[in-house]
Amino acid sequence: MTVHDYIRVNPNDSIGNNKLRFEVELLPTLAEAGKRGEVQYVLQMETLFESWKIPKMDSETGIFYDAPYCHIEAPIKYGRVLIWIRF
Repeated sequence: MTVHDYIRVNPNDSIGNNKLRFEVELLPTLAEAGKRGEVQYVLQMETLFESWKIPKMDSETGIFYDAPYCHIEAPIKYGRVLIWIRF
């Protein structure tokens, strides 16, 4: 007989920094405000790169929990991005 226990998994629990985890927990609420048109969001490429480590920021629900946003140019124009990927 196979028995399964259903559990709720919060992907933000994998974030070790408590301050960052608290800020990340606020993101769905902020995204909802954007969906209701209460605020307008702008993102630039550096912001998107920084969000890669935050669970659910770029997922099947879309970037920033599917809230509407506009792309803007970075404050400094650059043509290359250096990233570090740890395996």
